[in-house]
Amino acid sequence: MRTAIVLTALKVETKHVLRHVSNVEQEQVRTTVFHVGRYLGETGEWRIAVAELGPGNVSTAMAVERATQHFKPDVALFVGVAGGLKDVSVGDVVIGTKIYGYESGKVEDEGFKPRTEFGRSSGSLVQWARAVAHADGWQGQPRDPATGESRAILPGPIAAGEKVVASIRAPLYHFLRQQYSDALAVEMEGYGFVEGLAFVEDVRGLLIRGISDLLANKAESDEAGSQDIAADAAAAVAFEVLSRLPAPAQNAGSASSPAPLPIVPTAAASVVEIAEIAPGRFAWTGAVTLADAGRLWDKPSPVGLLRIAVRPDAPPRLRHALLRLLCHAGPDSFDVEILDHDRWRRDYEDCLDQRMPVNDTPEWTASWRACPPLSPGTSALGETAAEFSRRIEAALDRWVLDALDAEIRGCINGTRTGRRHGITVEMDLGERLLELWDRWKAEMDEPTRRRFLEMLASIHDGEGKPHGLIGVGQHTLGKCLVPAAILALVVAECGNAVLHPDGSGPLKPHHEAPGNLASTSLRGHSCGVRWVGGKPMEHWLGALEELPWKCRVVILGTVHSQQDLARARQRSIGHQTPDGRLTDNSLSHPIALVFDCGFSEALEKGHKAVEQHLRDVFRARLQEQTRYLERLTNPTKQETVLHD
Repeated sequence: MRTAIVLTALKVETKHVLRHVSNVEQEQVRTTVFHVGRYLGETGEWRIAVAELGPGNVSTAMAVERATQHFKPDVALFVGVAGGLKDVSVGDVVIGTKIYGYESGKVEDEGFKPRTEFGRSSGSLVQWARAVAHADGWQGQPRDPATGESRAILPGPIAAGEKVVASIRAPLYHFLRQQYSDALAVEMEGYGFVEGLAFVEDVRGLLIRGISDLLANKAESDEAGSQDIAADAAAAVAFEVLSRLPAPAQNAGSASSPAPLPIVPTAAASVVEIAEIAPGRFAWTGAVTLADAGRLWDKPSPVGLLRIAVRPDAPPRLRHALLRLLCHAGPDSFDVEILDHDRWRRDYEDCLDQRMPVNDTPEWTASWRACPPLSPGTSALGETAAEFSRRIEAALDRWVLDALDAEIRGCINGTRTGRRHGITVEMDLGERLLELWDRWKAEMDEPTRRRFLEMLASIHDGEGKPHGLIGVGQHTLGKCLVPAAILALVVAECGNAVLHPDGSGPLKPHHEAPGNLASTSLRGHSCGVRWVGGKPMEHWLGALEELPWKCRVVILGTVHSQQDLARARQRSIGHQTPDGRLTDNSLSHPIALVFDCGFSEALEKGHKAVEQHLRDVFRARLQEQTRYLERLTNPTKQETVLHD
């Protein structure tokens, strides 16, 4: 039986929600009392836990976390009433696609300047709400009692804050219409709801609001019973969405997840077999095709058993491709049968210790067993080790790029991804970054894509190391690849005035050494490494006389302090061209950019602020160089003694 938590703020909202729930009993979770019962929908029975939280975003966020930990729901809904801002009528229902936290901002002499934060409802639940909106004649469908017409169900943005907006003449109303002109409604709990869900894994959330007033004459509308009308409509839509939501068993074999077909007699539907079927010839058979190798990293994995009938002394590129597949799989995703599993296990653990750019990857807890003899009846053709390795790498790269795309969009759009990384991007700049990212993706062929991803997870910007791709996968996505990729976008988008004297910018990904970004006159490397050779990045920086990069601009996505960077004891960076710009020839040593407070604040302010920050960084480095040269040519007595 699936579980849903349904949260409300007001008594009238709770009343209409509970009309859909049977066999209700009370259950206390810390200080919150839940009404727990049953609801039978078209696709199965639900366990429903309903709680009335009172108004406010903060208390809602806390309750969401407690409720999800206790009930472990499949979905979470917030159902209630809201004031209409535009394009809605009393009794309509708004599905919150984007929820603005409009209280966030900065107060300056000129007044309040909003710094928009927002979250989103689950995309799949929004789509089911859209399906409900297009349907007609379903039981309980809210209708206008005067005309009999169905109420409108409108997906759209909602503004959420700590204030009750009760008049269209209030300054706050005009502020919302000006700053959040696409918002359909305003309320007090929605942002806390999505914020709370942002820190919960695998729980989809949906915000559903019935319009109880249009802010003008709010008190009169409430007295006329508009809150009952709105709460009833919102609850009806919420439970119709639950009623239609497919049960997990119904998703199997859908168009997006086709039913797996066994390819060889010995490979069951949940088995993938990778085998050397003839000397130097390799084949992939089973539940998931080679072209979809990245699906082994899905949660849950479609594979129950991975059988690797390949010796650990296979060609290095193939060995590293298979180790990459294993290093980024979930620790309990599937069992492993493998030839000479003790040797493979040692190589696997060495990769986690030495080759992964993060140090907190989970240990493998699934069983490793000796692989049985090769099954008869597999293909006698197969592929060479080089081609087989390339196809595995390409499939894994596509998986990573798709996941990276989703994370980058979430980060720039202000969803939980950005908050998790501490990255907040001004809206106009964010749109420009996404446009640039779309161009990059469209221009990336297979070698470019591989080179770009490899450099995000590597400290080496010269010729790629044989094991360079091992760090590119599921376990390094959020902690390593995302910050480095976003900062690469920022420097490419905002660095033209400083970095591209020939006008050839912006920097683009490329597959040639060194680095992963280039114009015709400058090379750069965006690096997200947090852990190198068993030691943190900061320790590694401080242990070297100078940075080893050949690139002239190095962007360190996981170094957050200039003090850490200063420990590297960099040499002089060379000189700027007369117009103040930089080229490879003008930089004798790399100049490094870190994601410190200055960079973070500039991102929040926009393009011009980032551009100025880059100028300030380069200017500061040139000043350091000048002082360094002066000390060499005119040392003090103390410096002379020390030098001797």
